[in-house]
Amino acid sequence: SLKAWQLPKQESALAPPDVWTNADMDPVPPEYQTWTLWTWMAYWATDTVNLGTWETASGVIAIGLNWRDAIPIMVVGTSCVAVPMVLNGAIGARLHIPFSVIVRSAFGYYFGYFCIVSRCVLAMFWLGIQGANGAECITIMLRAIWPSYNHIKNTLPASAGITTQGMISYFLFWIIQLPLLLIPPTRLRYLFIVKLVAA
Repeated sequence: SLKAWQLPKQESALAPPDVWTNADMDPVPPEYQTWTLWTWMAYWATDTVNLGTWETASGVIAIGLNWRDAIPIMVVGTSCVAVPMVLNGAIGARLHIPFSVIVRSAFGYYFGYFCIVSRCVLAMFWLGIQGANGAECITIMLRAIWPSYNHIKNTLPASAGITTQGMISYFLFWIIQLPLLLIPPTRLRYLFIVKLVAA
């Protein structure tokens, strides 16, 4: 029944009892403020040095420019994105409040929902893009380890836009990344440090 899907109301440290809210809407308590300057630097460094950046740079070279052109293009492009992102996130980092609260100060209570839904849609698209990239990497690795993986018969129609091999790789990547999505943000800082060293 629909009642079974209803989540229990969480208590908030700030909101009145009659307001439907949860602990995630409160400012982050001091004991959970575990990210340091090095954590933030590792996060942004690994967010810049990733597969998407390499794809963009290789795309610039593929259209006929050389590496001397690609490097300044990537620096300028990344700076154009990084400056607004840092300014946008500064208030949350300073006051330790979530995006869904910050957005209401500029857009109001009801129009803030539009911003939250827009961000959710963007996250779904980004997860799909990252999943497709991850599946491609899984395919390349499995082909190198087991060449027979390259000969999996495709049982999906052409209209699906993906092969059976691609779908298997996508699900493998999804299963690998799923446990990482369950790590709370307060403990995620270690992963970014490992990622920074690996990058």
